[in-house]
Amino acid sequence: MFASGTWIERSPRGLGNLRLLEASPRIVPLIRTGFALPSWVGEIRQDEYAEIRAFCLQVLSRYPIDDCLFIGIGRSPTPMIGFFQEAGAAHAMNLPLSQFRHRPMGRAVEIDEKKTDRYQALSESAVKALYQHFDRFFLFDAEAWRRKRWVLVDFSQTGDTLVSAFDYLSAYLRHRKTKKTGHPGLEMLCLVDPRYDPQKIKGAFGRRPAHICRVDGYPNLCAGLSMQRYDLASEFGTFIVDDSGRAPVRNDAYTRLRAAIRKEMAWEALQGRSSEVA
Repeated sequence: MFASGTWIERSPRGLGNLRLLEASPRIVPLIRTGFALPSWVGEIRQDEYAEIRAFCLQVLSRYPIDDCLFIGIGRSPTPMIGFFQEAGAAHAMNLPLSQFRHRPMGRAVEIDEKKTDRYQALSESAVKALYQHFDRFFLFDAEAWRRKRWVLVDFSQTGDTLVSAFDYLSAYLRHRKTKKTGHPGLEMLCLVDPRYDPQKIKGAFGRRPAHICRVDGYPNLCAGLSMQRYDLASEFGTFIVDDSGRAPVRNDAYTRLRAAIRKEMAWEALQGRSSEVA
């Protein structure tokens, strides 16, 4: 269920066949991994897929497909973004942004002296590097700019990475906008670890548009997110923005994850019991 006054029914009905469309390949200058991962990375069980599917359909029932771009922040949202891409129903992408806890004004989300250094504002050169990183994913993506709402998705204990990404991406959009394109509005969708208080996270978001969603109603998905099991199958590896100019590294295991989702979708279609994202 979604907090912030928005509640979604557990099992949306009357949704017809999923469109099994392959997402268009992104034209981004990226390199692939130079190491091999175990063959099981990227595989998902049927009961696990069922929960990913049910959760994603709830998200899509809240956010209009034609208006939204879903942006997975870091590696946690991997299974949801993979599902959106395979469903062909929403424009969705992964944005590598690891350990990103910075605030433009240098203020911490939580007042904690031990973490003060993690929330310092980026230097001028670091902001330039960050904008170049964003350019790789957004600048030449006309479809993304046509979307009215960009929804930042993350699984979080505190919401601090989402807030940091929201603030700097907002500044980036203002910096890159033109009279012709304007810029989309940003929202946050925070998947909450059930061990942490969602009200505390809500307080950290302040007046930023956000919805908080508990995932403890989906035990397999929740366990995978909590134990960071999906991180190895993320589209990109750990990536910390710096001024080196290096590009994120692609992960072949993400191809296996999407193939596993596609296989489950195809099986549903054969049995005539899939749901349509419309």
